[in-house]
This record gives sequence, structure tokens and C-alpha cells, in this order.
Amino acid sequence: MVDSGGFIEIDTKTKLFCKFKGAEFWTGVLWNLFPSYYLKVRNDYVNGILENIKNNKSKNSISVNATIWRSFVSPDHDIREGAKNILAPTLLVWGKNDPVIPIEIGKSAEKIIPNSKLMVLETGHIPFAEDPEGFLKIVVPFIEKISLNNK
Repeated sequence: MVDSGGFIEIDTKTKLFCKFKGAEFWTGVLWNLFPSYYLKVRNDYVNGILENIKNNKSKNSISVNATIWRSFVSPDHDIREGAKNILAPTLLVWGKNDPVIPIEIGKSAEKIIPNSKLMVLETGHIPFAEDPEGFLKIVVPFIEKISLNNK
């Protein structure tokens, strides 16, 4: 799991922010600004993501993005109880500087999910793009270990 939602307590602040971002008007206004805010490390991958976001702004993409934000406050989005039943080894990778889903949420997820391990990178919300080499140094050994244990 990478900077995963579903582990956040839906408090008043979260509800208000999701309602704000769930409004198509504000999603459109913040279209380029919000990703620039949560992507903390700049490199060719991140610049490509930001350019792609900029170039793909449309009424439909704004509507979809706003709808996704509105869904985050649904009780169905809260996976904390179900995550207690995850049996597989679980790797959690988090960006230390993620302003959207802070590292404290990753620490909480690690406590909730049995047999999980939290690894933290010096990134924002999208560690695999902001630090691809660091991400692979964490993920590849995890996958190799699981593969060896399943043979």
C-alpha cells in the first residue's frame, strides 16, 4: 500500500475538506495547484505527472476527480476494521512529507494490519514517482522475499 486512504478517521476537518474538494468548481480552480502542493520532490517523473494533469483538465476529468473526493467520506471508504483481517505480509510505503495522508496515518495502518511493515521515504504523496529508486529498493526485496516464501 502506498500512502493509502481508508485509514483516516472521518472527522469534521476531513469532511469539510472532502466537501470542498468534492465541489467541481473548487476542483477546477485547484486543478494544477493541489498536485503541485502534494508532490514534494521534483524530477522528470513528477514533472511529467504535473504536465499530464495540466494537459488533461476537462469538464469530465474535473467531475470524476470531484466525485472521488466526495467518496472519501463514505463509511465504505473506511477500511480500518477490515484491514485487521489481512493475512498476507503487507508493505506500507509512505511519504514522510505527504500533506494529504500524513505519516501518522501510515503508522496507524501499520498497527492495524497484522504482519505489516511501514517504510518511509523523503517524499510527498506519490513516493514511487518522487523517489523511484528508493521505492524500488524497498519494494523489490519485499516482493522477492514473498516469492521465495511461496515456493
